Amino acid sequence: LRNKGVRVLLAMAPIEGQDVEGIAVGFVVVERGGKIMKLGVLSGYRRRGAGGQLLDEALAVLAGYFRKGYLCASLHVDSTNVAAIGLYESRGFIQDGIVVDYYGAGRNAIRMLRDNST
Repeated sequence: LRNKGVRVLLAMAPIEGQDVEGIAVGFVVVERGGKIMKLGVLSGYRRRGAGGQLLDEALAVLAGYFRKGYLCASLHVDSTNVAAIGLYESRGFIQDGIVVDYYGAGRNAIRMLRDNST
């Protein structure tokens, strides 16, 4: 699949004893307009730095777009995902509001923004 406005980045982990690059343990999807569409890490690899590395790489990609006039990065996160909210806040995102039923009935999202104008 090819979409010029979207970038997909992968986090890889080596496979012991195997002669391959490794396996994908996480991914992030970044949209040219400044939106982080999705970030996910396999459960066995969470809290080991993969999510933070993916987020940092996504922000680096977005930095190129920001030079072209996009001033804000945005994303949505499940309102119950405390770990993810903390990760995003550690990278300068702030909570901007609640989107009711974003993930389905009774599953709200928090919209988060990161100002890149300074």
